[in-house]
Amino acid sequence: MLPKQASLFDLDGTLLKVNSSFCFGKYLYQQGFFSLFQLLQLATISVLHKIGFVSIESVHHSVFKKIFRGRCSKQVEQFADQFVETYFNSMLYSPAIDRLKQAQSANHFVAILSSSPDFIVKRFVQKFEVLHCESSIYAVDSNGLYSHIEHLVEGQVKAAWVTRAIEESLVGFEETTAYTDSDIDLPFLLSCGTKVIVNPTRRLRAIGLKNHWEII
Repeated sequence: MLPKQASLFDLDGTLLKVNSSFCFGKYLYQQGFFSLFQLLQLATISVLHKIGFVSIESVHHSVFKKIFRGRCSKQVEQFADQFVETYFNSMLYSPAIDRLKQAQSANHFVAILSSSPDFIVKRFVQKFEVLHCESSIYAVDSNGLYSHIEHLVEGQVKAAWVTRAIEESLVGFEETTAYTDSDIDLPFLLSCGTKVIVNPTRRLRAIGLKNHWEII
């Protein structure tokens, strides 16, 4: 039976209580993957992004340059497996997880759209038993080393993904529901018929209250 509704979820701060990329960064530091100085740089970049001084694109490029470029992708993948297996349950945000499970039970088209790198996102997607996702991609060269950022996912990219899905007659605009926590995802929210904001940023909460969007 073809789905009549689509439920589309952000990952960090939505299905998860935390930012998986930052938590994975801390985990890599604990495993000796990079130095304390690099961890402090990562924390500083994260804070600057959170208060709106640094874009998500700048965060990715800075973190990739300082931590991942030239490093072994297989080693990172192994650490990602360990990280998700260890912390999965403690990172979940129950109200959003309940909506995910309800959507799956109702045979909605379900997808996870995340800015985090695919080596993290795909493991959560598997855990959630979700078939469709869109995430940032860090490319690997012929030696298995990270070489460059191939694809970055942010609000406009998520919105374009939804538009393509609607154009391909997956479901209509009115039958789509977006879940996210951040105002940088406004294009994504506006691309869907129903908007649900999850543990929202201050700016998104204000926008949501003004527009009478559901908050969970």
